[in-house]
Amino acid sequence: MSGPALRQVGAHRAIHESAHGEAEELTEVLVKLADQGDGRARDVVPVLVEHWHTRTLAHAAEEEQGLYLEVEAREPERSALVAALRRDHQLMRQLVGEIEQLQASLETATAEEEAAAVISAIAFRARTLLWMNAWHSQTEEHELLGTEEQRRQ
Repeated sequence: MSGPALRQVGAHRAIHESAHGEAEELTEVLVKLADQGDGRARDVVPVLVEHWHTRTLAHAAEEEQGLYLEVEAREPERSALVAALRRDHQLMRQLVGEIEQLQASLETATAEEEAAAVISAIAFRARTLLWMNAWHSQTEEHELLGTEEQRRQ
C-alpha cells in the first residue's frame, strides 16, 4: 500500500517538483561547466546519476509497488494509463543506464576532445530525462491522480 503522499495530488506534486528541480540544477551545472571546458564537469556526472537513482527512480519504484497497483485494483479501466506510466519509468531507467555507460567511458577518456564529446552525450540524455520526467509527472498528476478537489471527494 502507498503512503498518503503518493495518493494526494499536492504532496505528490511536491515530491515531483523537488526531485525535478534538483535534477535540473545538476544538469545546468554540468552543461555550464562543459561549455566552459571546465574539467569539473566530469565530477558532476556521478552526482547526477546518484540523484536520478535515489530520488526519481526510487520514487518510481514506490509508485509501481504501491500506487499503481492500488489504482489498477480500484479502477481496472485505467490499466492502459498505468502501463504507459510504467513504460515512462522504464525509459527513464534506460536513459540513466546509458548515462552510466557513458560515465564509464568518460573515466577512461584520455583526450579532452573525447571527454567533451562524452559529456555532451551525457548532457543530451540528462536533458531528455528532464523533459520525459516533466511530461510523465504532469500526466500522472492530471490523468491518474486528478485535481485536489477530485481526490478529496
